[in-house]
Amino acid sequence: YELDILGSHGMAAVDYPKMLAMIESGVLRPDLLVERTVGLADGITALRAMGDPTGATTRGITIIDPPML
Repeated sequence: YELDILGSHGMAAVDYPKMLAMIESGVLRPDLLVERTVGLADGITALRAMGDPTGATTRGITIIDPPML
């Protein structure tokens, strides 16, 4: 009953090597898009906040990082 969501939308796999090379060289900085990283315990609160009609409290990407057992 584990769920992994992996993938992309709007970019062909053939373009990945060029994109990864740009990240490696520092031309692209996807790390600047990450606003915060939360643990699994805070993940539910973060997910609920995404559906809050009063507006999101975080503008960037939130990563839910469960602990490794």
